[in-house]
Amino acid sequence: MRCYVALMLLLASLTARAQQEYLIDDFSSQYVARIHVDNDTSGVGWIAVYDQTKQPLIKLESTELYVEPDYQRPGAAVARIPYAEQHWLISNDFNFDGRPDLAIQDGHNSCRGNVSFQVYLATPTGFAHNEAFTDLAQSYCGMFEVDAERKRISVQQAGSWGGEETQFSVRNNELFVVSRYREDQSQDPFVTYSREEWNGQRLVSTEWQELYPSGEEEICSFRLAENGKRVVLFARDSTTLYYALLRKDESVEFSYPALQAAEALPFTLHNAKAGLSLRFQNGSARYEIRETAGGALSVTARIGVKTLQLTGAVAGRKGSLRPLLRQPLDNLTVQP
Repeated sequence: MRCYVALMLLLASLTARAQQEYLIDDFSSQYVARIHVDNDTSGVGWIAVYDQTKQPLIKLESTELYVEPDYQRPGAAVARIPYAEQHWLISNDFNFDGRPDLAIQDGHNSCRGNVSFQVYLATPTGFAHNEAFTDLAQSYCGMFEVDAERKRISVQQAGSWGGEETQFSVRNNELFVVSRYREDQSQDPFVTYSREEWNGQRLVSTEWQELYPSGEEEICSFRLAENGKRVVLFARDSTTLYYALLRKDESVEFSYPALQAAEALPFTLHNAKAGLSLRFQNGSARYEIRETAGGALSVTARIGVKTLQLTGAVAGRKGSLRPLLRQPLDNLTVQP
């Protein structure tokens, strides 16, 4: 019996020592917060915010309250945690009304297991939970960013396809989208960008595509002397030849073949004494890139009855058509 009682007392003592409480009292002159964790490894505990009368205004339970070892202070009944060194509670003016609001971490529920928060907006008598702001701190990647100067709230989203940033304005504690920027990398090496901007009446959308081939993929590139556009030939995955025409701002004006095309006519490389000639056809339009024996490059495009002949500039030129003679590609035929 004595052994049993001693064992129970020992277990109770260990449990009491495992429980920890931490005080945060430097984030506000009006409020303090306490963090309670049941033990160092379970993550079970709660965060509470108290007013000057020590009445709890908010108490949020969590199963993911993990305290860094540096915060452990043996022998202290309540360890103090500097506000600037912790991430369980964030105090800032989220709705731009001049009063600091609170975001309290409730776990890791946002994208890719990032931290998530419950958001409480300040009122004349305390705090009120806000669903719209909480959704921003749950449905995106971590806590939203606050731009006090521009009075904007921004959130980030990420995935295997790329990323997205959305900015909101705040009116009467309601959130309104003012811009959205998206980057889609799912068709590498082509990256598609889209932007939505509020013009005072509606969101106006623009979309463009840019090309980022690796150094190993790029075979030849040169600018056209007549209009400053750039021609790029590259081999995607070292198996498929692509042609791209880029505008002066480097956005893609035209590319061949389309990445999602089920079938496309192959390229044909003609090797003659006068030089090399790479040809392909897209619908009724026919294209030819020529490289003379002396290395001069040019492009000819025949679209219906119209023919365009454009000269390749020497400045900024990279590579040559000649590697195509010895590089086996699925959609390239070499002819004498």
